[in-house]
Amino acid sequence: MTIFGKKKLYLVKAGTSSPIHVEKYPFYIGTFSKCDIYLENNEDSYPTSISFQEENNNLFVEVPKGAGSNIIFDGITATDKYIVSNNDIHYVTINESLFYFVFSKNAKNLIEQINANSFVVYNHRDGTEFARDMAFHDIKAFLEEKFKSLDDIALFSQGSNTAVLAKKLYSNFTPSEKKLKKNFKQQKIDEDFGELICPSCWLHFSAEDINYISVHASLLGDPLLGEDEKLRFLPVKYNASGMPLDPMGVPAHEMACPHCHRKLPATFLQMKNDIISLVGAPSSGKSYYLCILLKYFPDILFKNYGIAFVDADPPLNTVVNSMKNALFQTSNAENPYLAKTQLEGGMYDRLIRHGKSVSLPKPFVYVLRDMEEFSDQTSLTFYDNAGEHFEPNVNIDDSPGSLHVASANAILFLYDPLTSTEIRQKLAHNSDPQLKKESIDQQSIILAEMSNRIKQIKNIENAHDLGIPFAFIVNKCDAIRELFDYTTLENPVSKNCFNQEIVNRNSEKIRNFLLDTVPDAVINAEMVSKNIKYFMASPFGHSPREIKKENGEKYIAPIISDIKPIFIDTPIIWALSQMGETPLFHKLNKGSKKSLFTF
Repeated sequence: MTIFGKKKLYLVKAGTSSPIHVEKYPFYIGTFSKCDIYLENNEDSYPTSISFQEENNNLFVEVPKGAGSNIIFDGITATDKYIVSNNDIHYVTINESLFYFVFSKNAKNLIEQINANSFVVYNHRDGTEFARDMAFHDIKAFLEEKFKSLDDIALFSQGSNTAVLAKKLYSNFTPSEKKLKKNFKQQKIDEDFGELICPSCWLHFSAEDINYISVHASLLGDPLLGEDEKLRFLPVKYNASGMPLDPMGVPAHEMACPHCHRKLPATFLQMKNDIISLVGAPSSGKSYYLCILLKYFPDILFKNYGIAFVDADPPLNTVVNSMKNALFQTSNAENPYLAKTQLEGGMYDRLIRHGKSVSLPKPFVYVLRDMEEFSDQTSLTFYDNAGEHFEPNVNIDDSPGSLHVASANAILFLYDPLTSTEIRQKLAHNSDPQLKKESIDQQSIILAEMSNRIKQIKNIENAHDLGIPFAFIVNKCDAIRELFDYTTLENPVSKNCFNQEIVNRNSEKIRNFLLDTVPDAVINAEMVSKNIKYFMASPFGHSPREIKKENGEKYIAPIISDIKPIFIDTPIIWALSQMGETPLFHKLNKGSKKSLFTF
């Protein structure tokens, strides 16, 4: 029973319009089932409550012991018992629910002045207004969409004149972009099935599993690649042009592997992709060979066969393009030096494969296109592999960077004759600075290990039986001219012709030379593939010189003006001729009798 002149307690919940008159005490609000006003509890929140108690015509607000601490009373975290001043509008927040209340003889009139479902959202420090007349239930979504932090953000209900700090009301505030990342779940797809193979991690997947790379600036951070990479996502929405939309609604065009999340080449779904693996022992000259090949090969291919060799994805090929520029776009003779390919160097990325962070070589992707039959095109992916990947003590699961050889359509093995003990002894009086460097010849071991790994990965009895085009290239041939005069070899490349008979004759000469000097190299090489040919090449065409830095460190580098490559194009043209279904294969096959090109 209410006594005349007695103070009354009225409260209203934000988002509603009907004030509540409290007539009995204690009065509980909280997430316990027996509370007078029951609030649903967030699954991540601890059960909590607050009570109103009247004593001698005074009102007290109290947080029961053990009820949690996610309660704000007039801007402070409530953990005790507080007396309420008369005639003032107070507020309390509990688990993101907001209540205004008044305890006075005129409480009803005061509480009815508050529009509990019309709020202003603003910066309480400088007064900048972000929203007006906003419904309470829309405020959190608005803040999560617009702000990354709630610092300085406040809201008040019209008629209350009491600001509520958003930071204290929404204790589990999460910006929209972080919500997306939190709720992102890694796809679970079979790694051994699917018509597509990732050129980075070499795992299988289907076209419908392809991820895309988000575009919106807020979507920075990927579960696999880290906070500095854009979020990868599986599309669920598309625009009118069929472009997938990222989670913030922006069209995305760059694809990513669903397994390792590395960017896929722009040509990935447009054409057939062939892999060419460049393999060799440490310091055999693979990086120089690849860079100089990529410099001169396009011109040779276009002039002789009318086939374009172009960069398919410049951003993906940044590393090798930078190396090429370091060689050919410098006037300083001390700059054109390429550091050896390291297991953790710039030619590699650390990616997640089979749930483990591993170092994998970057793919370099190019397109072959017949300029007369423009639709006849193929994508070629090159890998420059650190020789250490093929050493027997390197575990293939912990360091799977050599796995591409099992998926390769052709393998180019760069043999360094200056590492061979037998050849070095025969060149004892040679002044080439490359002979000054002490080295251990592990090339036959690497060949044997490569054969074993192909067998292991392919689950076959012999790698030899696969017949992968295998070009065995004796590199740095200019340095061993006194043992084998490369000028006695014929050039099989000419206008509209690739003479396979010349390739065979050259190969036989080189093979006989190797059998006389390093027979174990031939034996192990021919275990890799029955489709093998021997070549000689020199990317520099001259002996490099030794350069001494100011700190005393020495390194070997070519003389840029003297670079005149010898036969570097022949091995890859032969490999492409053996792979089939490439523009070069089709071009040469049209006139195989005339061109003396045989299959």
